Amino acid sequence: MCFLGSRFKMLVFAFLLALMVAVTAKVIDTSEQEQYPKNQIEFSRNLIEDPPRDLQLIKYLLRNELLSRQGNPFDWDEQQRKRSYWKQCAFNAVSCFGKK
Repeated sequence: MCFLGSRFKMLVFAFLLALMVAVTAKVIDTSEQEQYPKNQIEFSRNLIEDPPRDLQLIKYLLRNELLSRQGNPFDWDEQQRKRSYWKQCAFNAVSCFGKK
């Protein structure tokens, strides 16, 4: 009899625990509206609906790109020097890397 009583208590405890977990669990949002767009059309629609945030992001990226190009102008002489150096290395590796 004692065995059945402890088994019944354990079953009731497991049921109450499962009920408590089910009641306190978060509900998963199954609405059709998702946080991220699925395709390019939805993405462009979001750009039109919320221009300030996206416009700020585009301006920020363009500004960073322009500032990085302004601070580091393209040096044709430096590129030509590197190109001729690598041509020389491709032709004669010993002159670049030395003997071992």
